[in-house]
Amino acid sequence: MKAGETPAHEQTQRRQRRSIQTTRKTNPVKKTKPVKKTKPVKKTKHDEVETAPGWKIGSPYLIRTVTMIQTGRLIAVSEHELVLEDAAWIADTGRFSDALRGGSFVEIEPFPDGEVIVGRGSIIDACAFPFALPREQK
Repeated sequence: MKAGETPAHEQTQRRQRRSIQTTRKTNPVKKTKPVKKTKPVKKTKHDEVETAPGWKIGSPYLIRTVTMIQTGRLIAVSEHELVLEDAAWIADTGRFSDALRGGSFVEIEPFPDGEVIVGRGSIIDACAFPFALPREQK
């Protein structure tokens, strides 16, 4: 390096700073519009969502979540949860397709009578279960 010369990395840094300054002048940061407020979900006196597309209150379902499978009759839908009655944890479905066609499972652990709450964020899929809900341990 000769006397009076600046090191290459300093020259590179200066060029980068100039490039950033030029970019800011030619492409100023756009201000975003404020987020539009939406109307709140209409709820009934039981804090249930009045409209829940795809869900039918009173129908039996098989629900697959990220960690387990449950069956039960849907009695309420809220913004973040489903409420089931006559529910059971299906520990082993056997062949899944056969279980869906015939309604029989290898291992069943029923919940005690009452309500079971399932977080909607954990649901992978769900389908109607047109068979008698399993209530006996197997």
